[in-house]
Amino acid sequence: MKHISIDELLHFDFHDAVIESIAFTDTEMAWVVSAVNALPANTQNHHDVAMCIEKATITFENPNIESMTFAAFAVHHSNGKIESHETVKVKESERIEILKKTTESNHIHGMEGFSATDDNQLQACFNIDSYADGFYYLDMKFAKVTVAWENYSGKAWYETDEWKKRVEERKS
Repeated sequence: MKHISIDELLHFDFHDAVIESIAFTDTEMAWVVSAVNALPANTQNHHDVAMCIEKATITFENPNIESMTFAAFAVHHSNGKIESHETVKVKESERIEILKKTTESNHIHGMEGFSATDDNQLQACFNIDSYADGFYYLDMKFAKVTVAWENYSGKAWYETDEWKKRVEERKS
């Protein structure tokens, strides 16, 4: 791979990235993602703007899913009825199957709280919008994370002249 970024998840923007596949080995979990953005602070981005990565592999070494929680939500019908759904914590035994189903149709909404833990691990929480199951928070620890990719597909969508022009038009 031309670009390899190690332990710098804070230097990526995951909003609207798509998880295309997830693979597991005894010691790793690898996500193939498209449309993740490398921020200018990323050691592998030599541009002065966020750049969209065509396709990347994110490899988590020794991953441990700490929790998986589906967000609460309400459904409003045109006839006035409202359905409420409470937050649901996923049982440990069901987490891998949900992750496998996530690749059927999904987006990463974002990532929160990338940090080092007291037990020399890294920890991150991904917000995943899985059309198969709903919106959930995936909180996990891992020993190391590597993001590897070949090419950029261009500037991040929010760095394009067209987007910036629309933002300016809305302000006026």
